[in-house]
Amino acid sequence: MDFVRKAKWIVFVVTTLFSLVQPLSANHTSINDTAIKMIHVGLILDAQSWVGKIVNSCISMAISDFYSWNHHCQTKLFVHTKDSGGDLLLLLSQALVLLDNFKLDAIIVAENSAGVKILAELGSRVKILIISLFAAGLSLSSFEYPHLIQIGEDESSRAKAITAIVEAFS
Repeated sequence: MDFVRKAKWIVFVVTTLFSLVQPLSANHTSINDTAIKMIHVGLILDAQSWVGKIVNSCISMAISDFYSWNHHCQTKLFVHTKDSGGDLLLLLSQALVLLDNFKLDAIIVAENSAGVKILAELGSRVKILIISLFAAGLSLSSFEYPHLIQIGEDESSRAKAITAIVEAFS
């Protein structure tokens, strides 16, 4: 599993997606009369697990790489990281804390557990994009959970994720 490649792909997709969406909120600032789109993304992971440590590090590196290659990017991605400790209830609690404290554009969850289904339900109710870095044990329907994107290991899953993004934002 190539976490670095996956993290870079996620950062690219999230940044590109939200830079294409028309300004809908007060998440903008102006620097030298240039509108900068502020993208706030929550990241929930088990910070003590090796997967959580790798994902956190890779996403940080991917953001750094993205902005080093795109000096004139009109978006600024802010990742707000929360530790779930591998606990299902803490995962949901941390998602609610993020939603209360920030105007999030998406939540990335880096856990392969039943927590993905709970966050998919939350995403559907509050109309926020939930991106799961790992395919959950059970396949969740895009019709039932239209705000969920599951990033799987194969190219077919990635193509489905891109299709879901395009369809969600017309």
